[in-house]
Amino acid sequence: MSVYLIGFFVSTLIIKATNVIKKNQRFVLILVALLIPCLIAGLRDKCIGTDVQTYLSQMTDAAISAENFSDYMTTRWFMIWRNLYVSDYEIGFSTTVYIVAKLFRNIYAVQFVIQGLVIVPICYSLYILLIGRWNLYSSLHFLWKWLLDKPFPLHYISLAFHR
Repeated sequence: MSVYLIGFFVSTLIIKATNVIKKNQRFVLILVALLIPCLIAGLRDKCIGTDVQTYLSQMTDAAISAENFSDYMTTRWFMIWRNLYVSDYEIGFSTTVYIVAKLFRNIYAVQFVIQGLVIVPICYSLYILLIGRWNLYSSLHFLWKWLLDKPFPLHYISLAFHR
């Protein structure tokens, strides 16, 4: 847990520092700040968290071994007393896992990209909502969404694309 908290505080400090530097240099610092949680998520072990063991590991393995997208979508595995199919999950998520797994052939890249697809729209939406100012509210909101990983990021992803 300390790795997550340290990553959060470092990311927050970097983003906070963007308020005092030139506008044309902000993008690089924000990118570094957002890469930190993505790297932490991408480099975590498969044993950490139930999501990786329940479906992400199986979906990644299925994507790597599948000859085509159709074979991948019909792959099934047995978990928690029932068969699970790749097609049981959202098509966008399944397609993302398939593309990243085919390109990089490992679960760590899949975890990194998924975290990036969650965290970047959240931070962008907070930036838009707070008119470019990073404050205590946005830091706490960032921590809440990143550590708890609830479905609420979907609202921020949609907000980011509607702006």
